[in-house]
Amino acid sequence: MHAWVARQAARHPGRPAVVDGETVLTYGELERRAARLAAVVRHRLGPPEPGVHRPVPLWLDRSPELAVAMLAVLKAGHGYAPIDPGLGLARAHAVLADCASPLLLTTGDAAAALDLPAEVTVLDVNDPGSAPALTAADDTATPSALCYVLHTSGTTGRPKGVAVPHRNLVAFCQWHHRHFATTTEDRTALLSSVAFDGSLMEIWPTLTAGATLVVAADETRKDPLALARWYTVHGITFSFLTTAFGEALIGLDQRRQPPLRHLAVGGDVLRVRPHASAPYRVTNVYGPTEATVLCTVATVAPEDTGTGPIPIGLPVDNVRVRLLDADGRPVPDGTPGDLHVAGAGVALGYLHRPEETAARFLPDPEGGPGALMYRTGDLVRRDPATGLLEFCGRTDDQVKIRGFRVEPGEATAQLRRLWGVRDAAVVARRDARGDAFLAGYLVPAEPLDGEDATAAAQRTAFAVLTAGRSAAGCRTTWCRAPGRSCRSCRSPPSANWTAPPCPNPTSPSRPRPSRPRPPRRRPGARSGRPRPSRTLERVRELWAAEFGLDPQAVDPHTSFFALGGHSITAIRLVNRVQEALGVDVPVTRLFQQPTPAAMADFVDAAGGAPAPSAPPAAAPDRPRSP
Repeated sequence: MHAWVARQAARHPGRPAVVDGETVLTYGELERRAARLAAVVRHRLGPPEPGVHRPVPLWLDRSPELAVAMLAVLKAGHGYAPIDPGLGLARAHAVLADCASPLLLTTGDAAAALDLPAEVTVLDVNDPGSAPALTAADDTATPSALCYVLHTSGTTGRPKGVAVPHRNLVAFCQWHHRHFATTTEDRTALLSSVAFDGSLMEIWPTLTAGATLVVAADETRKDPLALARWYTVHGITFSFLTTAFGEALIGLDQRRQPPLRHLAVGGDVLRVRPHASAPYRVTNVYGPTEATVLCTVATVAPEDTGTGPIPIGLPVDNVRVRLLDADGRPVPDGTPGDLHVAGAGVALGYLHRPEETAARFLPDPEGGPGALMYRTGDLVRRDPATGLLEFCGRTDDQVKIRGFRVEPGEATAQLRRLWGVRDAAVVARRDARGDAFLAGYLVPAEPLDGEDATAAAQRTAFAVLTAGRSAAGCRTTWCRAPGRSCRSCRSPPSANWTAPPCPNPTSPSRPRPSRPRPPRRRPGARSGRPRPSRTLERVRELWAAEFGLDPQAVDPHTSFFALGGHSITAIRLVNRVQEALGVDVPVTRLFQQPTPAAMADFVDAAGGAPAPSAPPAAAPDRPRSP
């Protein structure tokens, strides 16, 4: 991969490689900075040991420095492991432990918060020092050498590192260049978290084509309308978005659509088709991290011609798929089977986890000696009429939440580590809209029975403590004891509720029980306030429609986040407001002032006119596939 980028730098040294605001990093500068850093990395680590994978962790966000660090580590003969600083210290420590590298690349003193052991050396990408320059003889990388390790969710609470060789990423970039007709004139948006393989689709096909990578600011990439404008201003031609965000962009009215050439979406089941007049082609991409970014694609037909579920398409070049039953036998067309992926994209396995690798990476009977196929756990059927593949669900309880693959077992393990928790279980749920969330069930270490004020205060304290420390997006419920009743403890708790008996969540001798759903919080209206304005009443109706509540249950001063709101909810809510009231409310504004009253004030100040009230619509039913 690094040699491919070096060739582009030699051909077009003055072309912009990465643009981040006012910062422009040319291909010539990228190559020089990466070569200097690579020499220091090689001096510190030495050449890679055959058969030993110790990827170099990168504690960096989306930036020109990220591109320099990735390229430098590959030039030094090692693989890299990106860590998104925004995903928290606990995950960072788990990834660092898995990599077992004595070196960490970052910028400035950003790694100070990690509290690293003394044996780990921190290297500043912008000021790495110096070392003898590497020569052509030092480049011993082969197609089968480790390129990168990307960490996904794990069932034991420890993220799994997927190890991918150079040959896989080279094959992916070659396909990408052909499929999307990438040229040096293209400009790709860098939006994805560095811990998500969507970032690989943005970074490497762009740099290997000699095109330009453009970094979007955080506030821009969280707001579909702001992002559409940004695409236009910066001349973006290709972008990848997670499915939910992509649906929001596709759903913008025609006059707001950006002049992209290609929009790729993936990470969940796509349910929205583009306008017939959309200036870009929408491609639905599917594939687990273990298959190197993606393994099947489908061009999405416009809404006026396409009907039925949107397929995940056909395999990309040099990739084969097999649909097998529980006994490993092929299923007939039209019948769901466990999707197995073989060919050019299959990863090396899981870093330092031979047993888990052996369980998921199986011998490929149609490949050569040593060839493997990856068992995805996804249920997929082949349409007998078209031959296209359709996603049907999962064979286990894994779930996609806002594009990220999540194992409920990982969240369970985290909850069990909380102080005051004797036991816990986490299951995936879907709301009325079909969006996935995690529901956590906790058993306190000490009984919290009793109906007096002290017992009630203890239950509230336990609720706030555990909800504040649990995984993001996990709605927690506490259980008095196995086989007895449960109570809700979503944070901040508004009321207790009594549920049917809850079986022991961890008993291995019985099937997984059906647990009560955590109730949606319905804050009561505050008294003593003036009668709401017409705008505020309409805003409350829109919030109620989004959250599936009665408008009177939405207090003007309740927090968007207390209702369970998140980034995708925010996108849908501001779209509702724009359609109903004609005012564009920035998502960042909603995050900063997250109440209906604040939103109504903003609408009034912007001159919005309340549309006629309509009966609040319940959140639409959607397929309940992961």
